[in-house]
Amino acid sequence: MIINSLYDQRIFEINCDLQAKAYYYREWKQYFMKPHTHNRVEIMYVISGKCYVFVNENAHIMKKGDMVLLDANVEHRLLVNPGVPCRILNVEFVFRKNDGNYTCFTHMLKSNEEVESLFKSNEKNLFIKDPDEICHILKSLIFELDNVNNRNDYTVQLLFSLLFARISRHLNQNFDNETKAEKIYVKKALQFIHDFYDRDLRIRNIAKSVNIHSSYLHRIFKKNTGITIMEYLTKLRIEKAKMLLRQTDISIIDIANYIGINSRQYFTYIFKKNTGKTPREYRKEKINNRNIRISDI
Repeated sequence: MIINSLYDQRIFEINCDLQAKAYYYREWKQYFMKPHTHNRVEIMYVISGKCYVFVNENAHIMKKGDMVLLDANVEHRLLVNPGVPCRILNVEFVFRKNDGNYTCFTHMLKSNEEVESLFKSNEKNLFIKDPDEICHILKSLIFELDNVNNRNDYTVQLLFSLLFARISRHLNQNFDNETKAEKIYVKKALQFIHDFYDRDLRIRNIAKSVNIHSSYLHRIFKKNTGITIMEYLTKLRIEKAKMLLRQTDISIIDIANYIGINSRQYFTYIFKKNTGKTPREYRKEKINNRNIRISDI
């Protein structure tokens, strides 16, 4: 039995190992590959130079120490420009049913949470910056595969297992670091919003305050809070306005200015949209409720 995809859940159900179908070291001095797919998993690792890998026609620049893990049947192509040679290490493989002669890959997969997470992620292409340890394992793997006179399938399986253990750990560490960085950026953005909600704030102003691109801030803010920056800002302003309407006799136009909205008409619009009442109706209701409570004492 042959299984082609990383994410075929039969890998968890049937004892499997890995079988290399192709592998090579090669330096490309100039190369243009047509878009193609193949029914096996592929790892491409840049040893030196620079190239472009297109996945579903999305271009990715790859330099020394960069690698990509492509699932089966993902359309991709390689481009190496003239004058900029690129040396690439490549391994293509499938999964096969284990014959029971040695410890299978499935056993490692089920006992390693990081590897298990990778095989359930359904990421069809993963671009990774290697700190060198993955490169050494890949070189050892290819050396073992290439050593025809002394090929040891047991060693090959151990190297494949080690390879995925290192890839999974590296991805997990990067995810943790990225998540921590995101939370720091979002926390700083929230602090800036609370400090300056009374001004004419724009996403670009908030992003500049935390020194990141506005589109990146927009993405991680919604990811970590569940709402967009402008939705959060509007919610904060409405809460401040409700407090001022309840507890002060400040005019509605001044309240609008206090919370960073320079138009009474727009303030009335967003206030009613978020509360179901106009600012005047909200204030009158709260005053009446307060008078009723006082008269009951």
